[in-house]
Amino acid sequence: DKISLQEIIKSYYSMYQYDDKLEKFVLYNGEKIGLTIVGTETPLELGIADLFVANGLKIFAPSKNAAKIESSKDFAKKLMIESGIQTASYETFTEFEKAKNYILQKGAPIVVKNDGLAAGKGVIVAMTIDEAIEALDLFLNKNSIHCRHGSNL
Repeated sequence: DKISLQEIIKSYYSMYQYDDKLEKFVLYNGEKIGLTIVGTETPLELGIADLFVANGLKIFAPSKNAAKIESSKDFAKKLMIESGIQTASYETFTEFEKAKNYILQKGAPIVVKNDGLAAGKGVIVAMTIDEAIEALDLFLNKNSIHCRHGSNL
């Protein structure tokens, strides 16, 4: 059965839940696609460019590996530091207490950022230590819509 482009788009709106609809769409409709330009980050993170290239289709988009600079702030920060590009200091955490101790040590204001994609909702500029700790709780302890539960922070 052929799958509509609308179904593909809907599947991406349920972020981070990869299914095989895109692959089926490419296999069934690939010969009709002249050039694809990707406008959002989630398909890039999931590897849409790699899938299109593997099926001989033209696409204007970075590979899944190259898209990490946008989809993983931890990756981007490490790349900047390794390349000698000036950037603010940072630490990455998966545990609430370690992140809280870092905040207590650094003080406020401080930026608390989810590592992955969060539709523009994964960053909080905390003006106080209490706000920063609330952000940690939101991102690491609660199943927030702003980030994947248990992800890096």
